[in-house]
Amino acid sequence: MGLLGKIGKVIVGGVVGGPTALAEITIGSGSKVIKGVVDVGRQIVEIGTDVYKEIPPEAFFIAGQPLHGLLKHVKEDELILLGQTGADIAIFGGLYWAAAGPIGASLAIAQGAVPLYVAVGSLVGKIHHRLLNDEEWEMARYIFRGSLYDRSSIILTNLAGKDGRAFTIPSTFGPVLVNCGNRYVHDKTIRDGPVLFHELTHVWQAKQRLLREIFLYDALPEAVLEHYNFTPGQQWSEYGTEQQASIVEAWTRGATERKNLRFDIGSRDKFALGSPLFRYINANVRRSDSSAATGSGRSVRRLLSDGKYHNFKEMYSNPPTAWWKD
Repeated sequence: MGLLGKIGKVIVGGVVGGPTALAEITIGSGSKVIKGVVDVGRQIVEIGTDVYKEIPPEAFFIAGQPLHGLLKHVKEDELILLGQTGADIAIFGGLYWAAAGPIGASLAIAQGAVPLYVAVGSLVGKIHHRLLNDEEWEMARYIFRGSLYDRSSIILTNLAGKDGRAFTIPSTFGPVLVNCGNRYVHDKTIRDGPVLFHELTHVWQAKQRLLREIFLYDALPEAVLEHYNFTPGQQWSEYGTEQQASIVEAWTRGATERKNLRFDIGSRDKFALGSPLFRYINANVRRSDSSAATGSGRSVRRLLSDGKYHNFKEMYSNPPTAWWKD
């Protein structure tokens, strides 16, 4: 398997017939070119001699473009994501179950509010999952107001990207998966709240854009982490996907910028009204409006106008108690 930990552009060839359609794919991974087939009827992808089966069934589909799914090698301990990032169809590998490590027990049918995963061959470990608990959901509602999906449509899991990175898988059908890696705790609040809210910003983005896209940057190696750096002052729409998520994360940490992959924590209080980042929370995030122009945030009158609020009390209230420490 040459795809582990790599990204390859996928060129989708002709699709033949109805619900049992076959699609030929060509995958470029560095200098290598690998032929493959997507078998919609059997819900598998063949890449060279490797066969991957989707988990769960609801996550895998083909409707022209893009392809989209989380897949498991039927014989070996490898997960891949097949989906769209920007304008490109891509494959991403190197994922794992943080709690189980590379070797573990077979995956049982997941039980709970949403039957997410089914047994496939000799899957390793168990993908634990749950909804946001009351403490997490209260804070999420404070930050995003009503701009997220319903609570029942956001599923936290212990799946992780490279080096344990959290990442999010938006879905056209079914729930959005927020994969927290070793930060995931099944019966307690996730300790690193700001990372959770970074990922929930991707959930917000998925809802605003109706994306059939896999957010891959959070799962990638250090080489691409410059996408996270930002300084305030631009319009929200001028920031990239990860910069927007870092802005929300910074506001919850009491930071105002991120340079060289570091937040300037302590430059403001957590959730500060006077933070130069509140203007984005106020006018873009809470209003579900990626394109709204915002002022400097230095005037309460302008903040009220940008947020379309009638009075200060509608716009700002004291946050719930933050349970994390920076």
